[in-house]
Amino acid sequence: MQDQESPTRASARCFRATPAKRKKPQMVQTTLDMFRKTPEEVVRERHTPGFVEPELSEKKKKQHAKLTKLWAKVFQENGMPLSVINNGSFELMIDAIAQYGPGFVPPSQEELRGPLFEKQMKWMAELREKHEKAWERHGCTLMVDS
Repeated sequence: MQDQESPTRASARCFRATPAKRKKPQMVQTTLDMFRKTPEEVVRERHTPGFVEPELSEKKKKQHAKLTKLWAKVFQENGMPLSVINNGSFELMIDAIAQYGPGFVPPSQEELRGPLFEKQMKWMAELREKHEKAWERHGCTLMVDS
């Protein structure tokens, strides 16, 4: 004898309610956000003469050790050149992620390959145009180290 599904169970399987659309949470700027330094300010301060790293608590030292181990793993697994660490844009990105806090979702390969790359190329072209205008006014000397 075969088990037959009850009509309510079958209809529940066939006709599912569509989930209500969720509203994106609005980013609200807190008082702390108003006084927090921007990533650019943090990096600039870190590179000023006489800057001293703050002393870490034992808990922070353990977290730091875990993070540095993850950094080494990511660089090694992906064959990333270690010189990336010295890149100013990389340092800004890390501080911006730290300020964003938990839950940051990095862009996908498609986003990086497509719209984000295109925006960056457009920005670089605009920057080049500004330099070319300055060359017209002040002259330009190109030097090559061969």
